[in-house]
Amino acid sequence: MSALLLKKKNNKAVIMSSGKPAYFAQYIQQNIQDPLEKALTEAAICQPSDPIEFIAQFLLKIVKSDFKKKQTQETQRKWSEEDDQLQHFLEQKKEREKQKEIETSTSIQRENEFFQNLDQNEVKLQAIQQWVNFVGTKFNCNVYIAQKEIFKNVVLENVEENVDENQPGEVEGLIYNVVSEGKGQEFILDQVLISKSRKFPLATLDLFQSPAPDKNENNDQEQDKTVKIENALTARKKENVFMLTTLQFFKYPKVGSYLAFEVVIPTFLHHEALQQKSAIIVIINEANFVKMKCKKEYFFIVFFFFF
Repeated sequence: MSALLLKKKNNKAVIMSSGKPAYFAQYIQQNIQDPLEKALTEAAICQPSDPIEFIAQFLLKIVKSDFKKKQTQETQRKWSEEDDQLQHFLEQKKEREKQKEIETSTSIQRENEFFQNLDQNEVKLQAIQQWVNFVGTKFNCNVYIAQKEIFKNVVLENVEENVDENQPGEVEGLIYNVVSEGKGQEFILDQVLISKSRKFPLATLDLFQSPAPDKNENNDQEQDKTVKIENALTARKKENVFMLTTLQFFKYPKVGSYLAFEVVIPTFLHHEALQQKSAIIVIINEANFVKMKCKKEYFFIVFFFFF
């Protein structure tokens, strides 16, 4: 009856002639018969006053010892797995650090080469062009260089009380505009002004807005201008936010110091100029750059804002 029940619980059991499964007999041999024989042998040697109590305590010690042994083996197995995982993690971390060191070394080498070449430029305009191209490559963005003429349609807003609204005056410095591509269009995200003044009006620039067509021009000329406007980059107005931050030329003090060293006016730069990794529009007055040599003369870059 017992053998029949065991067979129903496990169809893989093998029925022996004695009616007991083979694995059950092995279990009895290892966990009952052998320990019992050891206990009887020890009792025969020690001759205790209460042999039954002695044998029971001896078997209990064996059970506790086996349990502790299995527990130790399980703990060691878990530790071994954790060691393997830690070793794998450390190898991955070491590989990442090695890759990062290679990338950092390559980046530093490229920047050092750029600074060396930058220092060899004889004209400031070339240095600016080389810088914006370097930034464009570094941040994987497009770089556009525009001329002073696009300021024809600058509109001044929120003019301070001490500034004549009809006479905006002049602003000295460079303006950098960060432009991003989105859904097929390009729009201005941020603008930066290096200026000699801490107080100046806020300006809204529509950089790619073409001048209004002359009323005396014929229809053909107006149509040509319309085509040019449609082909131009789409621009959206963005209000300038000027901040009184110590000069950081796009967070590269070396370049900032190099380009601003010969400027005799105090300079202030928007510290969030290049937070957007996209494209850059550099607005320069080329005529002033071409005339001035590096490390020989002071130079001024003057923009006139007019309505």
